[in-house]
Amino acid sequence: MNFPWNDAFDFFTERGRGALFFRSLAAFFVTFLLGALADEVITANGWQDDVVCMMPPVGLWLFLWFYVAIRRMRKRRRQRQQFSPLSCDELTKARSKLMKKPAFLWHSRAIRGREIGGPGRKSLI
Repeated sequence: MNFPWNDAFDFFTERGRGALFFRSLAAFFVTFLLGALADEVITANGWQDDVVCMMPPVGLWLFLWFYVAIRRMRKRRRQRQQFSPLSCDELTKARSKLMKKPAFLWHSRAIRGREIGGPGRKSLI
């Protein structure tokens, strides 16, 4: 028997999202269990009227919190685009610099304590 979540997991795994699928599935079940536990506590203590009275203010607070969070995220995203993207020539030059052997390699060996001096001098410590 093939469960529906096996097909969904295969779908997400093929696209590299298998871990995301399992995290969201686990979050759903944990939220469901916490809701069931909260319902048991509320009904056992007779807090139904109190909870119903608190739902509108708490809902308004959550709505405003999400609204402010989304606005901040959008503002931060816009601020990241202050620098213009590199041109094709600049990208080519940057890639070629990354492919070259670094000129400061002798200095890093000297810091590690193997040798002192420039690239031509090999005096040991």
